[in-house]
Amino acid sequence: MSTVFREIGAVLESIASPVRERFVLVLVNVSATASVPAITGGVGVCHTYVDASADMDMAVNIVHNAKTSNPSVCNALDTVIVHSSIAKQFLSQLSERWSLSNVKMKCDNRALSILGPIKHSNAERASDEDWDIEHLSLTIGVKIVDSLNEALAHIEHHGSGHSEAILSLIHICRCRRAI
Repeated sequence: MSTVFREIGAVLESIASPVRERFVLVLVNVSATASVPAITGGVGVCHTYVDASADMDMAVNIVHNAKTSNPSVCNALDTVIVHSSIAKQFLSQLSERWSLSNVKMKCDNRALSILGPIKHSNAERASDEDWDIEHLSLTIGVKIVDSLNEALAHIEHHGSGHSEAILSLIHICRCRRAI
């Protein structure tokens, strides 16, 4: 997560010093004195896992919307994780939609092997650090897994605990734990 904090620090550094100082003072004051729950900011590395049982059209629409509707907010989708049995069909459909929205895909090797040959895809190989970044832009990580447990392990390792989703037509939460 240190990469994310460096990025936040760089953004704060770009703000004029008196404004930055007032901003930080307001956040500290609200955090310390709020008598009701208050959202003061935070890091949101958000994931969606698309299970093999997911409705394909619905999943494409949900994932597309989660990335493109407002990409600069903390709960925008940062990584889509796709079950291997549907990856080729799902990513082909999704990349068509994302090419129209200029979404840049940072892919693991499996996803890149599917998306690389597609002419309209904007796909490149992800670095290890890419999985820990809250992009706040039209950039997204794309990962292929073989199981729910593998997806959950990735989310547990790289997620911030902000917002996660599972797209499935079956009740799969009992397989491991409540999320």
